[in-house]
Amino acid sequence: MSWLSNASPSQPAVFDASGKQWFSYGQLRGEVEKLVSVVPGGKRFIMCFCANNMTTLLAYLFCLEKGHCAALVAGTTDLAAKERLLKLYRPEFVVDESGEEFSARHLLEFAGYKRIYQNWWQSSDSVQTLHRDLQLLLPTSGSTGSPKFVRLTRRNLEANAYSIAEALRITSGERAVTSLPLYYSYGLSVVNSHLVSGASFVLTSAALMEAEFWKVFREQGCTSLAGVPYTYETLYRLDLERLDIPTLTTLTQAGGKLRNDLVTLFQKKMEQRGGRFFVMYGQTEATARMCILPAERLAEKVGSAGVPVPGGSIKVVAHKLASDEIEQECACGESGEVVYRGPNVMQGYAESCGDLLLGDTMGGVLRTGDLGYLDADGFLFITGRMNRFAKIFGQRINLQDVESWFPSEKCAVVSDDNKLFVLFSGSLDPSSAKQLIAARLNIHRSAVEVRCEQELPVTPSGKMDYVRIREMVK
Repeated sequence: MSWLSNASPSQPAVFDASGKQWFSYGQLRGEVEKLVSVVPGGKRFIMCFCANNMTTLLAYLFCLEKGHCAALVAGTTDLAAKERLLKLYRPEFVVDESGEEFSARHLLEFAGYKRIYQNWWQSSDSVQTLHRDLQLLLPTSGSTGSPKFVRLTRRNLEANAYSIAEALRITSGERAVTSLPLYYSYGLSVVNSHLVSGASFVLTSAALMEAEFWKVFREQGCTSLAGVPYTYETLYRLDLERLDIPTLTTLTQAGGKLRNDLVTLFQKKMEQRGGRFFVMYGQTEATARMCILPAERLAEKVGSAGVPVPGGSIKVVAHKLASDEIEQECACGESGEVVYRGPNVMQGYAESCGDLLLGDTMGGVLRTGDLGYLDADGFLFITGRMNRFAKIFGQRINLQDVESWFPSEKCAVVSDDNKLFVLFSGSLDPSSAKQLIAARLNIHRSAVEVRCEQELPVTPSGKMDYVRIREMVK
């Protein structure tokens, strides 16, 4: 099946904002076919250091259409991490869109690559043997430059693209904008779900805070915007009404829990303009989305992650403490680990080139590591993360719970063996916050350190960057 044959050849597919040019579905297929002369036949492994531009998009679509395997990595990844990835995975081809011309050329030439076409490079000696079903490698969430990838198949990608398109009711008249990076599963799923629907999207590298982003959104009549919690914090400050974007009819949110007050705010704003707001839940390990909260149920289910996407199912089980323990499903309203089953579950992880030969190690089942419960209507509520716990003075503390005590503030909580570090980006009084936290947790004030920072670091996909935050408190 061709992903580019779901619309007539003359139907608009993508607007390249940098080149100020529309490509129809037929023209997009023509551009992809040009790459056949660059990459020889057979299944090839192509690593792409991405940007939100046509070179990256065409490289990805080329792999989809011709059965090659793509690994998508942030173009902003530092040179040392890129070098490590090249050594670990030895891709036969590299597409570099990092924008650092001299540094990139020096790195690739040193690693034994030769430029063969525009920003395409070929190794002089690397020819990888890949599992026949392997189609895409995506970095694990929040790990830009990490050697750990999620291994996805074409079946994973198709299943999730079609289930999202069905749940969001995407029609050929919809037009999205690339408000998230293409190497991020959520950002890529926007492209995939629109392509399988015969819809269109605007491809831009402009950031949400830049006037150029809203200019192209307005001029090209975009109808939908996808964002993570940080996106909506920004959109709240920008004020949706002041942006003059009358064509916007759909908002989607994933990538972490958005404050309930902002969920309600944006739900009302979209309702006033006759539009829709969807809250979603997913992981890269499930290709993108696992649950979607229907817009018409949002008001009554604020705080929920929704119901499983078409073709998927969710259950909540008691956390297993021993390998021989029988797994017990939790009763309605009882918290446990969220387990997802569906055709979009990854084959498994990869940490080096040897793992690219592995087949399916998951069997369509993903233990998410998230804690949550199902209500009487089958709607999922996420309550925390299994690995986001600390033990202070022998007491087990859910770090996400502490963050939720300050819903109007940008807050991050990390810990070492003896202390909680609570970082705010706002005007909160550190002394009052420290007293509140110590009292609620019933621990001594000396075990809590509160800091106010001008800004808290986030990952390129807009999630809180806990790796850098832990470095800040060392």
